Amino acid sequence: MLIVATEDGTEVEITPTTGTQGGQAAGVPFLVSLEAGETYQVKAGTGRETFPAVRSGAPA
Repeated sequence: MLIVATEDGTEVEITPTTGTQGGQAAGVPFLVSLEAGETYQVKAGTGRETFPAVRSGAPA
C-alpha cells in the first residue's frame, strides 16, 4: 500500500494486519509524519498483500 500526503504536517496512523517488511508487528499501530507530496509504502513481510487500517488528520 502506498500513502501520499496532500498537506504538510500530515500524521498517519497505520495498523498492519500482518507483520511488515519494515519490522512493524501485526495489530500494533504506528505513526508516520509526512509533508505534502511525500509518500510512505507498507509491504507485508510474508510476501502477501496486507490491508492495514489507516487514519489521518488530513487527506492522504
